[in-house]
Amino acid sequence: MKHPFTFDSPSLVFIMLISYSALIGAEPADAETPALSFIQLVGKEDADCAMKDGQMMLLASSSQDYTIEVWVDRWFMEVQTADHTKHVLSIDTPTSLLGCSNTLSGKQRWTIHSAKVLP
Repeated sequence: MKHPFTFDSPSLVFIMLISYSALIGAEPADAETPALSFIQLVGKEDADCAMKDGQMMLLASSSQDYTIEVWVDRWFMEVQTADHTKHVLSIDTPTSLLGCSNTLSGKQRWTIHSAKVLP
């Protein structure tokens, strides 16, 4: 008599696929999603940036409880630059200035690469 759970058993293959799918969809222990939910890129009025027809861009944390490490990438004239900067946002310093959205040479923007809650 054949064992009911062999590798050629369709039910075992199905169970293995479901288990594998669940593992792929599971968040890692240090998931970045919760930290990202507190972080925003914000534009604010600034006299120097207004002269260049832009806004001052800043990184802002809305967290009242956590210190968050954020890595940011800069794009200049729609080309990603080598700038990959770390910012630590805390309750005492919830914002970090990035720069003007428009420079004399062209437009720039920032994207959030990653964020994690620090212990």
